Amino acid sequence: MKSIKYIAGLLILLSVSCTKPLTDEQKSADSVLLKQIHEYTLNSDGSMDYRYYHQRQFNSYMSFHRLYGETFVVYNPKFQTLKVDKSETTMADGKKVQSPENAFNEVLPFQAANAPAYNHLREMVITHVGLEIGAVVELDYTLHSDTGFMPIFAEKLMLNESSPIKDLEVVVKVPKEESLNHFIVNQNPNIKFKKITKGDFNIYTWKANGLKARSNEPNQVEGYADYQTLVFSDVDLAESVSILKETLTKDISLDKSMESLLQSKSKGWELVEEIRSHVAKNMNSYWVSPRYVGYQFRNPNEVWASNGGTEAEKALLLASLLNKAGFDASIALGAYPHFMNPKVGCPMVFDKYLVKVDINGETKFVKAIDDRSEIPGARVLFSITDDISTLEIKPVEQPQLELNLKAKLELEKDGNIQCDGSVKCSNYNTNKGLLTDVPSAMLSKTSKPDEEGLRVIDFNYAKVKAQEIDDYMSYTFPRITQGVAMANLGELPTERVTRLELPGAIDESYEYVVKISKGFELVSPEYNEVLENEFGRVSITFVLADDGLKVNRHLVLKKGIVPVEAYPQFRELMGIWMDSNLNRVLVKKI
Repeated sequence: MKSIKYIAGLLILLSVSCTKPLTDEQKSADSVLLKQIHEYTLNSDGSMDYRYYHQRQFNSYMSFHRLYGETFVVYNPKFQTLKVDKSETTMADGKKVQSPENAFNEVLPFQAANAPAYNHLREMVITHVGLEIGAVVELDYTLHSDTGFMPIFAEKLMLNESSPIKDLEVVVKVPKEESLNHFIVNQNPNIKFKKITKGDFNIYTWKANGLKARSNEPNQVEGYADYQTLVFSDVDLAESVSILKETLTKDISLDKSMESLLQSKSKGWELVEEIRSHVAKNMNSYWVSPRYVGYQFRNPNEVWASNGGTEAEKALLLASLLNKAGFDASIALGAYPHFMNPKVGCPMVFDKYLVKVDINGETKFVKAIDDRSEIPGARVLFSITDDISTLEIKPVEQPQLELNLKAKLELEKDGNIQCDGSVKCSNYNTNKGLLTDVPSAMLSKTSKPDEEGLRVIDFNYAKVKAQEIDDYMSYTFPRITQGVAMANLGELPTERVTRLELPGAIDESYEYVVKISKGFELVSPEYNEVLENEFGRVSITFVLADDGLKVNRHLVLKKGIVPVEAYPQFRELMGIWMDSNLNRVLVKKI
């Protein structure tokens, strides 16, 4: 009897998921979206509606215990109205279960935690019931935004989800007297576009089948650059920046506490850093997305008085303070170039708000928050006062990293390592350290004059212990932190589905001379390995000499981004480079 019910349930699920069978990826995934619809409507009165619908099938216990057992919808009740039209589960045996009243609970969004100015925001937590393997949840809700809440009708929608999608439909409706600007990042033939006029609306529709889930692979290209993303807007880029400029242009009235900050004896960039540091580190940062407040920002005096603000609000405050201190400062926006298009002005693509400062012809972009992120990274940065028509929208070139380390090491009887060496590198960030596996407290550094455009740093350390195992001692050679080590590569699988990003194209070399004290016998054998392929070159040599062991390691990676088709060559090179036995000295007590 149970088997009959199970078969009946499967038949129902098949009818729900249409006629086309699931792919292998969809069957093996924790969950699959059998159907997903995003529908955006710009009404004639300027109000906006967003309708979301899905049919989600649960394929594992993880899917409903940890991943998709609840749906979260953040909204602003002052300007938005949420209506859940349907929340129903079809269980594996075909039984339908409606979500009860207590399955809908409003909470404070985590973004608004510790942000008093935004404690009015709400998050609807929709708890799905009747979940089991094979169950399908049907969810349908609409979010209405009042006229004037959003200054621009726009969206940046990544089509790929954390689950594979069997059938996807995106519908955008605008009054027929208006047009829509749009493009898709990584457009492929699987995404079909259609435009029609029906009644009072121009209707733009994108349909796709069999969209793959986002990958969890590490070291993916920054900014989700390898996924399909739809960007649309009813204005162009220049107009969207002009609208943001209006909301980000606010006066400030100095009070005594502000004046004391600006009256420092410091000058120039030192004073800029003092003011920036106060705003970034001494004032709270609120992680509320601008879209939840309709891209409206509090004025600098409110931000100062509340001792906190969003990234944009703190940037506005910082720019205002710097201008009062006599500097030329303005709000700057940061966006990944693959999301930008001169014809499409979508404020959602601007994910960073900074301050552009000019002093005697030198320009810097400074952060108003202390999040330790790399700015700009692969982003394009520009001031809201810049002429947008002259803005170059192109990928940011990765650096060509040249790094060299020469060191003399001595392994003493007590297992301590004495080391003197020098590092030369083309790009050096003082905040990222110099050497791996060497505690900063034990490392002494001295900067030297540049050589051929390379930064030169001498270093030495002592009393760093070698690893002792029975009668053997092993010591891993020091490496430069700001080379290939920055990628934090672990074990490399045999295949990848996304490109792999490195800190840049790399030319990294090491020369070690290891002196072995009496009482030890060298175990590390002589070695000579050279491998060259289309992506780069690696060479490692261990040579025994009268004064000890001489080790040379050299890695060349021609590109900072590894294409999927070049990944096997990259993996082959790194398999040699990352071999722990080829990056250490091993001795035995005698």
